[in-house]
Amino acid sequence: MKNYKNIRNMYAGLGVILFSLTVMSCTKGIPVQISNTKHYTEDVTHDKGVDLSSNLETFNPENPENVVEGFRDPGFENGALLYKPAEGALVQDAILDFGYGEVSPVWTVAQWASKLSLSNSALEISPNGDRAYINAAKTLALNPDGSFKLELRGKYEYGSTVRKQGESWPHLYLTQAIYPAVEIPIAKCNSIFFSLDAIREYCHNYMGDAMDPSLHTAHIVINLIIQNRNRESPLYGKYFTFQLPVYDYRYDFPKGLNRYDTGGKEVVTGMLMYGPDADEIWDGTLKDGKWHSIRKNLLPMILEGYAVATQEGALMEGADMDDFYLAQSTIGWEVPGIFDASVRFKNYSIKAELRD
Repeated sequence: MKNYKNIRNMYAGLGVILFSLTVMSCTKGIPVQISNTKHYTEDVTHDKGVDLSSNLETFNPENPENVVEGFRDPGFENGALLYKPAEGALVQDAILDFGYGEVSPVWTVAQWASKLSLSNSALEISPNGDRAYINAAKTLALNPDGSFKLELRGKYEYGSTVRKQGESWPHLYLTQAIYPAVEIPIAKCNSIFFSLDAIREYCHNYMGDAMDPSLHTAHIVINLIIQNRNRESPLYGKYFTFQLPVYDYRYDFPKGLNRYDTGGKEVVTGMLMYGPDADEIWDGTLKDGKWHSIRKNLLPMILEGYAVATQEGALMEGADMDDFYLAQSTIGWEVPGIFDASVRFKNYSIKAELRD
């Protein structure tokens, strides 16, 4: 219980809205007959993807002694705190210890709008070494090789009911609060270097002709929260989301964002979401079924987003850049359609070189 309270207080102090959503109500959807002749359609797997290895950068800090790593506990040896599926302000459900015993998590897991919580799932050790919590709706697994797996089964969540405009959808999010444990003020950084490797293990589409690409997909995003942490500022707590696209069933390379979160689901934040296209940051498409990588200094792009978020007429007009920190990072699935899908990750890192 002490661990629950500590983590609750940590996130309450951040004042970050974590895209909390209401539970999916299938009765509000549109019942359809999913074709029995073909149970699902597998996502395309290209024999050879586009080579974008020129996107990969090398981290060469001018002052290595000024480098800080944003993430703590990369091996999840301190477990993860699981939130309940229902809409609400970060309601704790359980602590997933991955077999490590007494833990004090810095990672949290959100399973918003899911019909089934992982809280009653027993730890399973897979033949490949995965330490996994598994139920009919999702899998969260980590491996001694440093990788972790996020799998969401939309077929269980939706059955044959198609989501319609304005309804929420199941999520599987892995989050860590960076601030205040690690202070990364964007105005005082020479670089913010992001690393990630990912492989799409599979994606199955059960929707057939019922799929509307404007409403339905399975996709993974990374949301970095850039937030005002100055308690004396009238904009204290305000933020924008810098989003990195990872995978989207609809596209070889998902498109970036430059819009406010004001519609499309039942709960919205009203804040700016900004980020690059996938082909600006990845070395290839995950649709070739191979491992792919990001190695990128994100600071120039983050500053572009900051300029949009604080321009004249914007919600954070008149902001002082000195007040803004990299506050939080989230990675995970959003599945607003009848899809089962799994991606494995490794080498998830954010390193910032701070100026003297």
